[in-house]
Amino acid sequence: MNLITPEQVKQSTPMQAGLEDYLFENDIPFAQQTILGKLLGSALTQWLIAQIAGGSPLAAATALLAKLVPALCWQTLYLALPALHLRITAKGLVSQNGNDSLIKSAQLKELEYMRSRALERADGYAADTLSFLRENASDYPGWTDPGTASAQSIGLYIPPEGVV
Repeated sequence: MNLITPEQVKQSTPMQAGLEDYLFENDIPFAQQTILGKLLGSALTQWLIAQIAGGSPLAAATALLAKLVPALCWQTLYLALPALHLRITAKGLVSQNGNDSLIKSAQLKELEYMRSRALERADGYAADTLSFLRENASDYPGWTDPGTASAQSIGLYIPPEGVV
């Protein structure tokens, strides 16, 4: 289940309102997987999806979703940008502007810049969500802070600088 819609992505990012949804809607599940996996973990993700799918979510689920939506939208934009700007043809990489012109280095640098800005925004909103979760941890008992030793996936915990 997608927690955001293509319309929300268009409203929350610089995507054009008239842009066809099919051009980026397949990026939404991957954006969700990235953001939710990084911030919520499996148990809280399943709880949130069940809450939203049930139709009458608890206030805690609604508040969490409100914090997640901007991060999900900007992560979707980050993932979608190459396909929105480039096509692969027999000539090679060409611009999506319709004139089949080969991509120039400056255009790739512009695309790289746009992607890095979108990722910065997604990461900023993700950090805001993480702060929200830390401040309201008692509302989300299935959540484990990804910054704690118990949340480390490889079993090696490296404490923050200055912590011994």
